[in-house]
This record gives sequence, structure tokens and C-alpha cells, in this order.
Amino acid sequence: MRKSNISYDYQISPLNALDTMMPPTSLTVGTRESGARTPLSPLIGSDPQGDTNLKTFRRSIVALALAGSALAGPALADPQSATPRAAPAAPAPSQQRPNVLVWLMDDVGFAQVSCFGGLVETPNIDRVAAMGLRYSNYHTAPICSASRAALLTGRMPHSVHIGGHATAARDFPGYDAHIPAGAGTIAANLHAAGYTTYAVGKWDHLPNADVSTAGPFNYWATGQGFDRFYGFLSADTDNWEPQLVRDLTPIGRPQTSGYHLSADMADQAIAMIQARGAADPQRPFFLYWATGAAHAPHHAPAEWIARYKGKFDQGWDKVRETILQRQIARGVVPKGTRLAALPEEMPRWDSLSREERQLYARQMEAFAASLSYADAQFGRMLDALAAAGELDNTIVVVTSDNGASAEGGPNGLYNEAAVTGAGLTVADNLAFLDRWGAPGTYPHYAYGWAVAGNTPFRYYKQTTHEGGTHVPLVVAWPRGIAARGELRGQFAHVSDIAPTLLAATGVPLAQTVNNVPQVPMEGQSLAATFASARAPGHEGPQYVELYGNKGLWQDGWQIVTSHRYRTWDWQTAKTFDEPWELYDLRTDPGQNTNLAVKYPERVAAMAATRSGYFT
Repeated sequence: MRKSNISYDYQISPLNALDTMMPPTSLTVGTRESGARTPLSPLIGSDPQGDTNLKTFRRSIVALALAGSALAGPALADPQSATPRAAPAAPAPSQQRPNVLVWLMDDVGFAQVSCFGGLVETPNIDRVAAMGLRYSNYHTAPICSASRAALLTGRMPHSVHIGGHATAARDFPGYDAHIPAGAGTIAANLHAAGYTTYAVGKWDHLPNADVSTAGPFNYWATGQGFDRFYGFLSADTDNWEPQLVRDLTPIGRPQTSGYHLSADMADQAIAMIQARGAADPQRPFFLYWATGAAHAPHHAPAEWIARYKGKFDQGWDKVRETILQRQIARGVVPKGTRLAALPEEMPRWDSLSREERQLYARQMEAFAASLSYADAQFGRMLDALAAAGELDNTIVVVTSDNGASAEGGPNGLYNEAAVTGAGLTVADNLAFLDRWGAPGTYPHYAYGWAVAGNTPFRYYKQTTHEGGTHVPLVVAWPRGIAARGELRGQFAHVSDIAPTLLAATGVPLAQTVNNVPQVPMEGQSLAATFASARAPGHEGPQYVELYGNKGLWQDGWQIVTSHRYRTWDWQTAKTFDEPWELYDLRTDPGQNTNLAVKYPERVAAMAATRSGYFT
């Protein structure tokens, strides 16, 4: 088997230097042997990067212009300029340090998991929520590559050069898909502290030119701090016949009966964890499990699709209404929340023909089955950890990379490859009705289901309105988080995940990776919110930008533009002179009332909050 040509020479502060880097807290944990609760200090409620450096970096790293312009950042060394060195022996890990399991779902909207009010059955996500916390005000980037880069590095997408999708990378600093060597991942940092690190699933935030067995491999998972990788290097892949890579080697899929990628990914993850347990059971692990589900193609075993037969015949209008009531009952949106207005050209369900309703209902059945099936595989992983006695001391994070996707367009697609063309007609799709979601199809649903999947928010993936960015977040850690089934309403951002995990595990930011000095993470630790619903969340203004859609959140308000919301339309060029919209998300999460004309001074102040974001 070929080995990576990239190794890590970590130079970090000694672990006992944490005592001077982070203040002690009152959090306690129990030991596996005795169950006694003893102080673990420092751990929760502090930022390992330091507030002063973080604020300075946030002021200096970004110079975001309107669509297509680059985000200027500090001069960071290119990964290929770092001299590979032999990795040193791993530091002796602490038995107190928790394992970390992150499930990053794909294209799953705020309203598409059951513990957030959705009608798709996700009992294992619900299980994690019951063990810990649901975050109802968590935001991400509007597209997969950008959010994955931000999650793994703890920096803003443009700061790590992935302001859009990596397949559309251009030769601009914020958009070239070359993650700077000075922005090491959470995996690199945990690896330096003695963790075994695994990436399983989707890895698409690397330049197209680097998706080659000829290398370079700097931006592959094993060049970004992971010991092992099993998955695919693209936005999506066929779940029946995936294009797989193990570490650096393309491989064929296992020749097992009834093969499906989601099940294979769970098998591989469990095997990796068990192999590490046999070799060194005291060594903690970090597992990044990034399923293809529920991105198109929406594939699932026939019996799983059959479970949803008829469940969505009521149509997307009724589904939105039902979900909103479930959300209010669960407390994930406030009482009085109104549904976002529908996109003006979106048809009401009752206006559709019988054939259209039949087709679109089947499309949603396949999507729901693909997500439920992935949830079941996730449940097998939780069961394996529980059987090994490790679930209690594992931080489990479940979230999505962006909102539900409208890229299927008005009619859906039996072959998602048509996403960049003129789309497919209802008649085209009806020819595949009985096979929808089975081998021989590569399907995506009609965008009405994306609108429903992002209830109560406006729009969907690729937009900077709430439907594109406001997604579920679930966090549990039985040994470290006392809360069970509680809600957290603090504002949170995808860039906060990595610094939160560093704080929770007690691992400092590495000073160097491959002898390259590291810049501070831009995200903020949310670890203090583990213990308190009143603790500060992500503080200060937070920008978002994708393909000319832009926005900024601050103190419960958002300014945002509608540059391109017909995300399935690749043929229409637009200018970049859209006016700012203004919404009070505390009272109007559906973004129904544009207050820009009423409060022009607030719009101007927010747009000018961070000089260089929008120019």
C-alpha cells in the first residue's frame, strides 16, 4: 500500500502548559474505573487561542469583496513548501481525554431530522440529543466544501481559501481551494496530543487538479492530519457503485450482497476504532464521519423506501405546516413563528397534476429513506462504542454542512448530472418513477421539498438566507456534559466546532504543523454553553458569502442579499447591485418582514461593522 508523502512535525506547548493557557473551571468528569467525579482542569469555558489574538486575527484576515472577488488574508505558507519530516512518537495521551465522533450530514436541512420537528425518522440522532444538547441557532456556510473546510480548520472559509465549492476553485486567494499550511486542522491538533485520527466518507474540499493518484497529496485527508481515510473525493458518488479511495489508493467497493455506501462507511469506521482499541485501548480517537447522505443521489434499499410509502402524499405545503407545529412544540423555534413566504414561482401542491404529485411524493420517500438508513448505520456505531464501554467518554457531534438543496430544480432529476443543464421534464422523470432511488438512477428531489426541509426559514442551500445556513446541531458527552435533552439558543457558527473540541479535550492549538507557524482559529469555543443555557455563544458580527449572495449576523439581526436564489439555474447572469435586506431573526426567523427601509441606519452600521468584509 502506498504511503503518504506528507508527515507531521508537530511542535506544540507541553500539555501541562494548559494550566497557564486556560483558567480552571468547575467542570468534573468521572473515571471509567470508579465512576467517581473528580475535577478536570482546565477544560470547559475557555478559548485555547486567546481572545486578544483571535480578535486581532479576525480584523486582519479578511477583506471580502462582492461576488467573485477574493478574500485577502495574511501571507501563509503554501502546504507544498513545507519540508516533510518523520513524525515523532506520539505523546502519551491522558486517559481522561475524551474520544470525538463528528457526523457531518450532507444537505440536511433544519427541519429534516425528527428531534428538530422533521418527519424523517432519525432515532439515533434523537438518541444523541436525549444524551445532551440541541443547538437551535447554529449556522454554517451555504455550500459543502466551504463548511467542511471551516469545520475542520476552525477558520472562515475564505481565510482558508475555500470560499465556494472546491470544484469551482479559481485563482483568487479566497477561492483557490489551497488550504494554507498555517491553518492546520482539528485532526492535526488532536493527533499532536496523542489522538488516533480517522476520516471516513466525503472529502471534496480539495482542488480538482489534486484528485489524482500522481499527487500531490497535501490536501487529501492523510495530508491534513488524519492517520487513515476511507471514502470518496467528490461532491457525491453512487451509493451502489461508489468511487472509493483507501488512504491514497483507489479501490473497488466490497463485493458484498446488498451493498450500500452508508453501511460500508459504518463498517469501516467501526473496524478502525476496534483496531485501535486492540492496539492501544487507552489512546483516544477522533473520527470524522462524513456521509454522502443525504446529498443526491438519494439511494436507499427498497425496503427502507417502502417504509415511507404514502407519508408525503400530503405534499410540501401540509408538510411545512405540520413541521412548524412540531418545531414549536419542541422549542426549537419560538411560539408565533411564521413560515417563510414561498419562492414566487414555486407551485402550491394542490395546483399540481396527479402525475406530478405522484412523482414528487416518491422523490421525498427516497430522500427520507436515504437519511433514515444513514441514521441506522450511525446507530450501529453508537452501539459499538457502548459495547466497548467508550460511549460515555465520547464527544458526539451531529450537524449538516448546509441547508436542504434545491439543486434538483422544479421537477427533480432522475440523474443529478443534469443539474448543470436545462433540467428534466416531469415526463423524463416519470419514466423512472418505480425505480426512483434504486440502482440505475441518480436522483434528486424537486425544490419544493428543500423549502419544506428548511422550515420555517427562507430559501435553501447556496443562499445566505436562513434556509441555506441555519441547520441542526446536536452535541452529547455523557461523562462531560451533565445536561440531558436540553436546548441551547446561543448563536453558533461552523467555525466554532474546532475550537470547541480543543477546549473540551484540553488540547492547545499547535504552535507549528510541518514547521509552519499556525495562525489562530477564527471560531470561538462554545464549550461554556455545555453547562449553561445563559453562557455566551459566538459573540460579535459574523459574515457569510457565496457566489454573490452575502450576509452578516449581529445581535439577532441579519443583513442579507438575494443575488441568486434560483440555484438550479446556471444559465442566467446577474448584476451585483442587489440592495440589502434587514431582518430581526429573534421575532421573524422566517424572514418575512424586510426592515431595511424602516431602519436604514442599522443596515448601514451593520454593513460597515467590519471594514473590508463588503466593499
